Amino acid sequence: MSTELKTLNVTEVAQILQSTVSTVLLEIRRGKLHAKKIGRSYRVTPQSVEQYLGIQPVQPAKEQK
Repeated sequence: MSTELKTLNVTEVAQILQSTVSTVLLEIRRGKLHAKKIGRSYRVTPQSVEQYLGIQPVQPAKEQK
């Protein structure tokens, strides 16, 4: 059973944010965008991008009795 975690590279994050690679790297270095350095490159989870953008997941409404 494989639990594969989808990560994005800096170029993919730049495309999502409609920004440049250098801006994404700057935000990572500033600590505003959470990323893990693997070798000589950074990997970013989609959840980190959502958190950076301030997107909150929609919670289902609770049923009232």
